[in-house]
Amino acid sequence: MSYDISVMSTHDIGFAELNEAVRFFPTVIFESTALIGAEINWELWENNTTCLDSGKISFTNSAQYIECTSDKPAVIRCKVFFITPQGETLTKELGVAFAALEIKPSLGLPADFDEFWQKQLSKLEGVAINPELIELDSHADFTFFNITCGCVGETPVSGMLAKPKCGGKMPAILKVQGAGVRSTSANGIGKWASLGYLAMEINAHGLENNKDSGFYTALSSGSLEDYRRRGFISGEPEKVYFLNMFMRVKRALDYLKTLPEWDGKNLVIDGTSQGGLQALAGAYLEKKVSAITALVSAGSDMYSGGWPFCSDAPARFSDEDAAACRKTIPYFDGTSLAQKNTVPAIFVVGLVDMACKPDGVLAVHNSYNGPKELLCCPSMAHPVDFHAQAKSIAFLLDKTVKA
Repeated sequence: MSYDISVMSTHDIGFAELNEAVRFFPTVIFESTALIGAEINWELWENNTTCLDSGKISFTNSAQYIECTSDKPAVIRCKVFFITPQGETLTKELGVAFAALEIKPSLGLPADFDEFWQKQLSKLEGVAINPELIELDSHADFTFFNITCGCVGETPVSGMLAKPKCGGKMPAILKVQGAGVRSTSANGIGKWASLGYLAMEINAHGLENNKDSGFYTALSSGSLEDYRRRGFISGEPEKVYFLNMFMRVKRALDYLKTLPEWDGKNLVIDGTSQGGLQALAGAYLEKKVSAITALVSAGSDMYSGGWPFCSDAPARFSDEDAAACRKTIPYFDGTSLAQKNTVPAIFVVGLVDMACKPDGVLAVHNSYNGPKELLCCPSMAHPVDFHAQAKSIAFLLDKTVKA
């Protein structure tokens, strides 16, 4: 016996005006037919943190719905679930953003933001790039290399480069990793190299690549466990873990600019989740960057619960720890970096994303000072779907200035 559950909305594009009524229509499907009399549980959540209401409805021949509204800019997520006779819980979620373009960051930009980052760049300039390449596989159209470059901090830039064999000048793309501890991958850069790009992916932590999985698992549960929050409650921005991660992004871009094959015009960054935050940082720290993607971007309005804090928002910390976070977060938050960027960017937000809060991602988009596009996905959680991926690739291809 096959059961399924679905939910539709009067606002299927995901946007609503303030005080506008939005209705969600859940349906239980049994053997391809709507199940009359099915009892459906529901919850309404505001900005992933506050349960506004909950209840039950029974599906009948007449339209049964859950209604919500909001008198302030916010994202409301409707969660519906049905328990089958066999005890299995089926769940579907759908979101709507009220006054989406009016959602603002919870913290402002530090007065010494540029000064702070210029100080870090000055330190980086004192370290030689000193690239070391080891040739790996060679394909018909491109060659893979392992690469390391000198950087500030305790770890170098470590990554993989795919260099097309076509010759001549070509655009360059830097791919930056999402959260976690793992090796870089040849798959993504190989696809870009086949399109005629110098393509590089760097390890978020500067780790050696192509080790066995146990190597990365041990680090993930050991020395790099919960690296995401490291340094924030110190009250000192220079102790935040992301500082050196951002510096490695800048150094990787420095290296790509030295390649004689680079066309000198097109230098793009492709980032998802933690990679989206790194893309924003890279575009700020390197003025030659020409376009970025920031899909379901992490580090988006962290003080109100954006990743890496999520439900454990610094705004709800003890007074002492919250005050310390207010001294560190703004130097690394996507909403701050967005205010400093002017290159074309595409943002993707999943309105039922439980990892990177959609209201935070929208706050980053709204803070962005360059040309921008927004793709809003009402039923998308954190994993980016094929449509959003295709849209971001098309965006970068469109922004590439031909020779």
